[in-house]
Amino acid sequence: MMFFKRGSVEFNFNISGKLVCFCFEMMKMIAGGWLLVLHISIFLPSVCRIHAVSYDYSATTECLLEPQRAQYEGGIISNPDFTHGIQGWTVFGQGAVKEGISNDGNRYIVAHSRSQPLDSISQEVRLEKGKLYSFSAWVQINGGRGNVAVVFKMSSGELVRGGQVTARNGCWCLLKGGVFANISSRAEILFESFTMEQWRSHQDESIDKERLGKVRFEARYANGTAIEGAGFSIKQTKSDFPFGCCMNYHIINSTDYQNWFALRFRYTTFTNEMKWYSTEKIQGQENYTVADAMVSFAQQNSISIRGHNIFWDNPKYQPEWVKNLTSDELRKAAEQRIKSVVSRYAGQLIAWDAMNENLHFNFFEDKLGKNASAEYYSWAYQLDPDTTMFLNEYNTIEDSRDEKANPFNYKTKLDEILSYPGNQRNISRHWINRIAYMAYRSGRRQRPESGRVLGAVLADKDFKNTPAGDVVDKLIDEWRFHTKEIKADGKGSIEIPLFHGDYNITVKDPVSSSLTAFSYKMTKDVTRDTVHLRINA
Repeated sequence: MMFFKRGSVEFNFNISGKLVCFCFEMMKMIAGGWLLVLHISIFLPSVCRIHAVSYDYSATTECLLEPQRAQYEGGIISNPDFTHGIQGWTVFGQGAVKEGISNDGNRYIVAHSRSQPLDSISQEVRLEKGKLYSFSAWVQINGGRGNVAVVFKMSSGELVRGGQVTARNGCWCLLKGGVFANISSRAEILFESFTMEQWRSHQDESIDKERLGKVRFEARYANGTAIEGAGFSIKQTKSDFPFGCCMNYHIINSTDYQNWFALRFRYTTFTNEMKWYSTEKIQGQENYTVADAMVSFAQQNSISIRGHNIFWDNPKYQPEWVKNLTSDELRKAAEQRIKSVVSRYAGQLIAWDAMNENLHFNFFEDKLGKNASAEYYSWAYQLDPDTTMFLNEYNTIEDSRDEKANPFNYKTKLDEILSYPGNQRNISRHWINRIAYMAYRSGRRQRPESGRVLGAVLADKDFKNTPAGDVVDKLIDEWRFHTKEIKADGKGSIEIPLFHGDYNITVKDPVSSSLTAFSYKMTKDVTRDTVHLRINA
């Protein structure tokens, strides 16, 4: 079902000296059992009246018994309240629609007989290049849980997702997001919903595509005869899936900590031990003893390291002796710092957070000029060109009340850094939820395709798992390739999908019972492979 209701409030704010107006509209919608209150905002500087109303960054993760009022009203959607029936709206896909009215007088449309996720109603709008469209919705479904998304179908056929939420039965969840128009285009506003079973199936397909490759092993004797019925034992010795956790200096002297960590994680970042205030507490007296020991532990256990961090733009977290330096003194000290730490670990890290939290803070920019961060990204790349440089921030997506770090400001800052000569190809765009922890949501069951580094309390002081730690262990076990014993066919062959990583393959001769061992590595660039194994009789 779909409900739409209309009003009008407009607002503006100032970006780079240019006045930008937004117009908003509100729509309520139920489709295939879900109820949405939808807002779409569009840059319309030529038609907006100007009112000094601030953007509403409020959001909630709670599921409410009643949806909150629309954050803004008005806009350009035709017939949002269904005063004129379904005029301006069309049926998308194979479903059907009917009109209705709720007990409190809200008109709505019911989208029913849906067979595909995108079956719903739609309306065409015009997106203009370089303009930002914001979106929010209250969502409810009438059974269990399910994901609901708004999707913009461009004139090229491309589907651009504008936001998503996991909706529940009996209460209202807030879906909030938006889309940036890279080109001017007509676009259809669509609504997509999946059952959890459909979503799991989609995740499984993505995992199969991104993390697995198929390999065919063919066992033959030295004379070329196929070994019919050969026994294959396949054991994974190392996973290439980037799943990790932060660690701190206590790991150096704690065998329990070391064993607990190395058993689970292949990627890490250090909480504080690489930071400037840890490696140079007294000016001119650098000490990398702790950081070096942690790097050594990680390397001995094949754990990849993300460097955190070269500089931190927060004035509170500078070495005490740095806080009162003059601009010239700071420039010299910072030059020594970046040359020292980046050169020391060059080639040993997979990434560097070059300037930490420089949307929230500007210590170096205030002291050294507006291009300070951009210059240090350039320097870091020149010192270690094989390591990816990251723009690391918090609250970019998880707290919409934080105006400083919203996605628009993040992109603007990144573009400023990228525009500095030499930086265009050297920085990776990555939205991070929390600085030292790198990513999140260990408490919610996920099946990521591309990797995660978790931030949560996973074990107590005795390295016994917390409930969150149990969740992580369950996930690791789910994602792990378990040793398999397989009997070859009449051609001495087996075919099996393998996760990216290293494997030991043992082949047992069915006649002599002799064992022959091989090693194999499934890499990301392999989707299908054939391996010929020769066994001495």
